[in-house]
Amino acid sequence: MRLRRDTDDVLIHRQVVEENCYQLPQRMNGAVVLDIGAHVGCFAKACADRGAGRIICCEPVEENYELLRHNVENVINADTPDCVV
Repeated sequence: MRLRRDTDDVLIHRQVVEENCYQLPQRMNGAVVLDIGAHVGCFAKACADRGAGRIICCEPVEENYELLRHNVENVINADTPDCVV
């Protein structure tokens, strides 16, 4: 996963993916997840790692959106519709 230095990306990744700050269940088999404000994809990664069936990621900030697309491009069940405003 690509994260930017001098931003909160690393902190957010640690909290969401490593520490499970959202208290996601260990298994999300087949769940459909709508990630509004997906930032750079940390929550999407956490859901994919737990077996979510489909993850739809929307991020309005163009710089974050481009990194989000990169970070989820190999996650087959993740989709990043054009949500940039």
